[in-house]
Order: sequence, then C-alpha cells, then structure tokens
Amino acid sequence: MESAQDLIVELGDNPDLSIAESIAVMCPSSCEKVAGSENFFKLCGTKMRHPLYYGSILRVAKPVGTLDNLEDVLLDFAKPRGGGILWALISVNLTPGEQSSLKEAIQTTIKSLHRRSIYVDATARYSRFGELTVTRAIRKGFPDSGTEFLGVRRGGLLELWRTISYPDLDGFIERDFARPCTRPRLSMPPSLANSLINLTQAIKPNARLLDPFCGTGTILLEAANMGFTVVGLDVDYQMVACSLANLKWLTTNTVTSARSYLVMRGNATHEDELQRLGLFDCIVTEPPLGPILERPPEKRHVEKIMRELTPFYNQALKGLSRILDNAGRIVLTTPVWKAKGGIVVPDSRLILKGTGLVMDTYFQRFGIRLPITWRKPDNIVQRSIYILRHGPA
Repeated sequence: MESAQDLIVELGDNPDLSIAESIAVMCPSSCEKVAGSENFFKLCGTKMRHPLYYGSILRVAKPVGTLDNLEDVLLDFAKPRGGGILWALISVNLTPGEQSSLKEAIQTTIKSLHRRSIYVDATARYSRFGELTVTRAIRKGFPDSGTEFLGVRRGGLLELWRTISYPDLDGFIERDFARPCTRPRLSMPPSLANSLINLTQAIKPNARLLDPFCGTGTILLEAANMGFTVVGLDVDYQMVACSLANLKWLTTNTVTSARSYLVMRGNATHEDELQRLGLFDCIVTEPPLGPILERPPEKRHVEKIMRELTPFYNQALKGLSRILDNAGRIVLTTPVWKAKGGIVVPDSRLILKGTGLVMDTYFQRFGIRLPITWRKPDNIVQRSIYILRHGPA
C-alpha cells in the first residue's frame, strides 16, 4: 500500500457506483467533486492498493505539478536528447482558453528542453501504433506510448495531473467473449462484476469469496483473476459445468492471478448446504432477477414478480449471513424494473428482515446512498446494488 496521496478519478456511466468503488479501493480520508466538472471526483489522502483492478472508473490520475514548475515536470518524461515526447491533454475543468494556453506552454517548454513535442489529441488516431488512439496505446502498455496529462484549475492555479491507470478493457472483452461458455442475455458485464467485488473491500491475500448463484461464473472469473480463492454454487448442473469450463479456460489460456477454485451444485436457500462450505471473507452474487422481459411490462405484472422474489432473497440472505466472516461484506444485486406506469423496486426492509444484516454505513459517510442503482438505458431490468454487513448483535 502506498503512502497517502490525492487522486482524481473520472466517473463512468453510473457515477454513484464509480464513487463507491473509488472509496472502497482507494480508502480516502475525504472526497469531493472537482469544481466546474461533472465527471471528475477528487479523493484526498488515498491509500491506493496494488495490484489494482476496477470496473466503473474510467481513469485515475495523480498530481505532478503546476504551470509554474512545468520544466521540472516535463524533465521527468523527456527522452534522451533529440528524442520526442508523445503526450495528450484532457481538460478536467479548464475553459477553452485555459486549455489552449496550457497546451501551448507545454509545447514551448518541451522545445526549450531540446525535445520534439508530439501532441496527439486523446481521441485522435496515431498510426505508429496501428491506428490506435493515444489513450488506447497507453492502455496497451507500449513502452514509448507517451503520457496523458489532465489539466485542472484550482483557484488561481493551473495544475497538471498524470493518468496512472485505466480499467482493463481488453481483459474484460477477452473474459466476456473468448471464454467457452456464455449466456449474453443473462450474464452481467465483467466490468460490473469487478466493481461489485471491489465494494467488499476484501483485500487480504487469497481471501475466500463465494458466489452462491454463480451461473456461468462471471463473478468467479473476475474474482479468480484478482487473486481470490473462489467458491461457486448453483442449483443447475449445466451452470456448474459452465463455470468450471470458464475457470479452467481462465487458468490455462490467460495471464491471471487465479489461485484455486471450487464449483458445485447446491441450493443457496438451504442453510445446511451453506454451513458445510465454511466461513467466507466476502460474498458477491446476483440472484435470479426474474423472467427475461422483451418490452416494458405492466406495473402489476412486475409487482407480482417482486412479491415472489423478495422472500426468496430474504431466505437466501438468512443462510448466507451465517457463513460470512464477522468483518466481511455481502454485495448483491436485485432487480429494478422499468414498467409501464413507473419504476418498481423491491422493498429493502423486507429483503433484510430477520437476516442480521444492515446496509454498510461506511459508504454513507461519503454521501453514497444505498442501495446504488446501476442503470443501462436500453435495459428494461436495471439493478440495485446492496452492500451489507453484520448488524449490531
């Protein structure tokens, strides 16, 4: 774990999830929206852990200097005399005039260092890297792929920040589409699974993670790739076989941190079956969300589905709470329906009643209201994300 530092993160399509994941992974002392920006958030006094994996954060940047010490900043990125410096500049909250001035100052300073300035717009093509954008080139880790700067105005200062990490987009795509067993209409995106795992804050080596409704194993794959010891459970033999095939593929065909895994047939609502599995550091799962809906249903139709699913979720959580370590967290999703006549959401009080579990107040300290709604515009069924801990005895 690194010493405390300030970081800026760019939020994804679901800002509350991005903020919650940032807080879980980077453990800030405080956080705030960057003034004048809708998409960037500043985390103060973070303790960022490595290796770092995340799913809903678009980029992470650290401060490198200001306009006043630009030469010192750029010396760190200069190549041997006569070489070029490939760079991009993204405005966090600068006016067009400020961005233009900062860009010109960087170019002038690079030339004063007797280097060649190779400016590439962050979204432009750069043919040297096979028609990649400079951002994609950096993500792919080319040794001379350049530096992506963020320009930030703070009071009267123009600050320069440097992007230090992105999500593993290529890895998500590979684990989503190259694995042998998929169910695209039912499986969650790997990036979302990654975020859910991070929300558990289970960071000790080889932490045990359970997915009691594992399906084709999306959560198991992401957790295994992050170094967790994973256990999967499903009532469907076919899904157990799918998960096992996908985990075998992960460990034999990709570069991964995967340790050990176990997947078996079992019913997550049967406490005796759960007890035989032992204690877990965290539980991350997506229980059944109800039938696939082709078009927005009538409100009364999804209210009926909700009445059937709520006691099922409640029964599962009662058993899962008994195999969760005292300091552990359960992160699970439940459906949010876009019905004709309005949004239908299960009652969290009924889901949690008698389980001994409560919403995690750690995130509420930073202004995050639980459960978090994960939205995808073209989906009829959205998701509510619960982050749960053991309540007072």
